[in-house]
Amino acid sequence: DLVSVRIIHYSPDDASHLVRISREHRATLSTVLHTLALIVLSRLVYAQPENAKKYQTISSVIPISLRRFGGTPQSAICNHISSHEGFYPIAPLLSDASSDISATTFPWGAASSLSETLRREAPRSAANIGLIKYLGGKYEEFFKGQLGKKRSAGLELSNLGPFPIDSASG
Repeated sequence: DLVSVRIIHYSPDDASHLVRISREHRATLSTVLHTLALIVLSRLVYAQPENAKKYQTISSVIPISLRRFGGTPQSAICNHISSHEGFYPIAPLLSDASSDISATTFPWGAASSLSETLRREAPRSAANIGLIKYLGGKYEEFFKGQLGKKRSAGLELSNLGPFPIDSASG
């Protein structure tokens, strides 16, 4: 029940490099971060030998922006999201904490495949959030009722994406 948190700061140059190398491998920053998080979680699970046999997958949720489907301008602040949920195998080959992850050893195929999945699922993902209408307006009650219950996912990746820079000053 111990929570360990690390905050890592990347310079704008490092972030730009990561975006560029992700695109070179047909992946997005979100899918690279998701794949990296799965590697870290796999290593944590495999650090406990009894867990290696007990757990095979990690459930995760990745938000999908619906902004492009609603014609919302980039300058508008909105909450037009849905999500993609999936179960991803715990990666035993990458679970060795002594092996470094680099640009050459990173599982780019997994990140690229997830990018393709998100592109394919995005137009259909609005149906997921549309189910909320069946709560009959009892949104607060529903969400507060989730407190203390088992989480629906072991990992949730939230990436705000880039903020457009306009030419206005001030």
